[in-house]
Amino acid sequence: MMNNLFDLIDEMENVNDLFEDPSIISEGLGLLKKHNIKEFRFYLLQLRKSKDEMLREFSNHWFCVLENFLDYGFLFDYKNNLFLTFDELSKINRLRFDKEKKAIKFSDFANGIYKTSIFCIPFKYKYIETGAFEGAYIEKFYFCGEDVHISKEAFKDCINLKTFDFPYGTKEIPTRCFFGCMSLKDIKIPDEVFSVNTEAFAGCDSLEEISFGDKLECIWDGAFYNCENLRKINIDGYNLKKVGSRAFQFCKNLENFDFNSDFVKVDDKAFYNCPKCVINIYTDKITSYPDSFGDCKINQYVSNF
Repeated sequence: MMNNLFDLIDEMENVNDLFEDPSIISEGLGLLKKHNIKEFRFYLLQLRKSKDEMLREFSNHWFCVLENFLDYGFLFDYKNNLFLTFDELSKINRLRFDKEKKAIKFSDFANGIYKTSIFCIPFKYKYIETGAFEGAYIEKFYFCGEDVHISKEAFKDCINLKTFDFPYGTKEIPTRCFFGCMSLKDIKIPDEVFSVNTEAFAGCDSLEEISFGDKLECIWDGAFYNCENLRKINIDGYNLKKVGSRAFQFCKNLENFDFNSDFVKVDDKAFYNCPKCVINIYTDKITSYPDSFGDCKINQYVSNF
């Protein structure tokens, strides 16, 4: 029985020489040691289709082991030889778990007692409390379950956070959720998201591109304030109704932004100090202030703007 991901790594290393092409197993080991859990899972899915019967058997076994850990959640750092299941974490007195709410808050645990490269939340957790992981040393964060409520400032000042995968069913990005997450670069937004709340991504210096589905209606005050390297924001659909004050202020590398909704309000200084940004307006139902667009270039495709 495997008790942690290190047992899985050991077994993979031990059987590597059994195969004609050891590089096949080495590829998977490399993914696991670099904490690329999603890529490792996909890698195992591909191995399960192999024509090599022994390789299929091992990959099926490893896949079941990985799925079991994903179901129950874990904290994992290969470099520092750290693996804790959520059952083990629940015995740490700094871990607060509200059984009634199915909520989680880490307090001192999050503030550097443990440093980890990857954190995977199990299915049973449905509520992440305010400031739950504020200041935590985490590089990658995943959810196994769906419809998890994330409270405001949940990941504020996680300066090492690079990858974040929202749970399915997420409908809004909470207030200051990623405030000051200066390393955040890889983030996938569910199509259901309709609101990016106040200062949700403020100060995310490494964020270069972000995409939203066709449900997005509101980008609130300071949502992307001072995201200096943000170049592209992709929004499907025509439902955007609000861009708040200073929403993109100091996004110095933002290239363009399109307005094509039936009606949209753009508050003061929404695009202030965005010298490279080109504003493309495809609607005549837009309300803005004299300083909404700062020194952006405006391409007007309707006559009465």
